[in-house]
Amino acid sequence: MSKKEEPTLFNKDEFSFWKKEWKDMPEFEMEDLTSEFKIIVHFENRENMQEFSKLISQEIHSTTKSIWYPELKVSRFMNKRYIDEKKLSECCGSEILPYETPVCSSCKDHCDTEE
Repeated sequence: MSKKEEPTLFNKDEFSFWKKEWKDMPEFEMEDLTSEFKIIVHFENRENMQEFSKLISQEIHSTTKSIWYPELKVSRFMNKRYIDEKKLSECCGSEILPYETPVCSSCKDHCDTEE
């Protein structure tokens, strides 16, 4: 008995459009950032919760759902991007903006850097 293909709303080819755009992109592997251990702590009253908060040097409120210990430092990646190292300004090392004449993104002066 052969397995029937389930009908889908979209054509299979519509889901592979990213493959042609992904050529020559840097490798990326997502690390497992989940915790190894997890416990649930119950507090009889607010004072006990505040005392525990002081013990671990982290703020805990009645609305706190979880914490990391030691405290997790959140990283921001919105301001990060990959750039072609060949398109960096020789004057200050910042990215060359894509104008007819190369312009340094930092000092906005025309750079001698060849594209």
